[in-house]
Amino acid sequence: ANNHSVDYTYQGLVDTMDALKERDLVYAGAGMTLGEARSPGYFDSPAGRVGLVACASTFSVSAKAAASRPDIGGRPGISPMRYETEYVLDARRLAAIQDIDEALGTDVATRHTREWIPEEKPDAYRYLDKYYVEGDPPRVSTSPKKSDLEDISRWISEARRQSDLVVVTIHAHEGQNGDGNTQEIADFIVPMARHWIDAGADVFVGHGPHTLRGMEIYK
Repeated sequence: ANNHSVDYTYQGLVDTMDALKERDLVYAGAGMTLGEARSPGYFDSPAGRVGLVACASTFSVSAKAAASRPDIGGRPGISPMRYETEYVLDARRLAAIQDIDEALGTDVATRHTREWIPEEKPDAYRYLDKYYVEGDPPRVSTSPKKSDLEDISRWISEARRQSDLVVVTIHAHEGQNGDGNTQEIADFIVPMARHWIDAGADVFVGHGPHTLRGMEIYK
């Protein structure tokens, strides 16, 4: 039994955190609220203090922690690091997507949506809730979601102030062109890792894919 009041949907997560605490095992990346999930864990040793910040880009929608508000409590879950996807096509293939969109009549719904909701990517062509841009060669391009990137960066800076060594880790299966569990990593991972090193991380570690991936020495 534990002392948390939580929906049974998240009971496994809460039980896991309780088991870690009972064994004095430091963890990060999960919590009763988004703020707790984002915050660092700290391990003190005779050699110094290690700060750990953890997150995930591979997760189910229901796994995300939610922040507390004045009118509602937070939701247990993990610290999400979302990414945005664009489909890069040459001019001929992009024109074909636009032609299909018009032929199906699905372009009408997109135009109506844009009248009411500000467009996230006004320079991209939106088709069935996917974003297409002109470029060559054709590929699937991913980039870190700025709000998550900066939110986690703030916690890394906090860990930097309070630790001798800062480790940042992400659970990420994503590979190139929408594939997963491959040796080739998705586009968003490298700029994300470098940004966090600039924010104060000494080591960035990726885990999750069922294979070994490469290393980089940055700064």
